Order: sequence, then structure tokens, then C-alpha cells
Amino acid sequence: MSTHETPGDAHPTGVASINLGLSDDLARAFPDTKPVLRPIIEDKDRTIKHPEWVAGFTTGEGTFFISINKDRNKVGVGFLLVFQISQHLRDEELLRSLIDYFKCGHFVYQKRDLKN
Repeated sequence: MSTHETPGDAHPTGVASINLGLSDDLARAFPDTKPVLRPIIEDKDRTIKHPEWVAGFTTGEGTFFISINKDRNKVGVGFLLVFQISQHLRDEELLRSLIDYFKCGHFVYQKRDLKN
């Protein structure tokens, strides 16, 4: 965190994790901060309707990477192309809707998400 004369003037250089809340440093600097509960949306039609939404969401939350390694096939090289989006476990339905939208992919739980 940046050094300032008073906590009211502080502008944190780090960000709070939505999933974990404020760090101890940020909580001390901003003691009046109250968490906002995320509403549960009861919309039964969770299909993705606009490809622009997927593009914007991917820009903020997605990763593309390519792994190239030696392989025992005729070409001698193996490629792994990955598009990955990670979210909190509470957003499982959103991630599964992306699998439906792209008609490919799979859902993987991170071990840290399975803890209470």
C-alpha cells in the first residue's frame, strides 16, 4: 500500500479480492468499508445471448496460452491450445453456460474452492 499521512487519503496500490475480502492492510486503512452481498439472480434463462459479452468477459477474466512440446508422433511436436476462464465456485453455472455457448470445454474444480 502507498504511504500517506492519513488513512482517509490513502489510495491502495493493491486490490481487494472479491472472493476473500480486504487484506489486513486495506481493512486497517479503510475501517469503515462494509462488504456488499451479491444478489442471487433467479433468471432461469442463463444462455449467453451476445458474443460481445463473451469478448468483454474474456478480456477481464480469461487467458489464452499455447504449450509446445516434443511429442512421439510423426511430426515430433505436440501443441496444446488453451482458453481458460477462472471464477469463484459460486459462478459454476456461468462457467457451464460458456461450455454450452462454445459447445466444447470442461469444468474443473480448484482444490482451494472445495474448502468450506
